[in-house]
Amino acid sequence: MKRTPLRKTNYHRYAMSDTYCLKMRRQAVILYYGGHCFFCNETQGLTDHHIILRDNLVLRWDWRNGIPVCFHHHEYIQKAGQKPVFESGHFEFEQYLKERQKHSIHNICVQSGITQEEFMRDRIYDCLDVIEICMKGKK
Repeated sequence: MKRTPLRKTNYHRYAMSDTYCLKMRRQAVILYYGGHCFFCNETQGLTDHHIILRDNLVLRWDWRNGIPVCFHHHEYIQKAGQKPVFESGHFEFEQYLKERQKHSIHNICVQSGITQEEFMRDRIYDCLDVIEICMKGKK
């Protein structure tokens, strides 16, 4: 699949701020789930909810660690935790998340021979791939 170029800074390095990564992730999550809340059909005021907390850097920018939720369900899921997502019967990434949350970003980068910046770049590319596939499916 052809890669969409990322924004470049004056120093010709990829501009991968945390905000940019989370923005791409949010778009991928919402598009992947059809543009409506994971729990209801609400399409307005959607945000993405991190199933595994955002402080886990391995999963922070991973679109599989998110679900789109409306305001009402975002409050609900923040209080209830992961259980309603995993028990819903239509979340397909439970095993993936449980396996990945055991690892640290440092260990993954060392084992893969990449930097944390390259790790973030790969997560952005994952998100861009999902966005591209979902947008093609809407046409």
